[in-house]
Amino acid sequence: MTLVPHATLNASVVTLAAIAGGEVERGSDADGGYEGAAFDLGSLPFAVIRPDGRQTDAAVIYLPDNVTSAPAITRAITKIVRSFGLSPSALQWRSKDQR
Repeated sequence: MTLVPHATLNASVVTLAAIAGGEVERGSDADGGYEGAAFDLGSLPFAVIRPDGRQTDAAVIYLPDNVTSAPAITRAITKIVRSFGLSPSALQWRSKDQR
């Protein structure tokens, strides 16, 4: 499964992992280093990742590549934000729709 970036939250990966009981992992790929945590919200697997060099109080939400329509992306992002107990204002950026 390939994950695709779809939104940025005003919250650190460490904070989100603590809220949801996840583990933060460090790694690297062709684009450089990152820290991230993987989650499964019912039938929705997703990850929050912060690439090295990006502000520490921001995390990018990655969704599976089969979540492609604007309504499906919006529903998934909304579900994830609510699951972390965050307000919609915690979103800095969201793909596929106009906020």
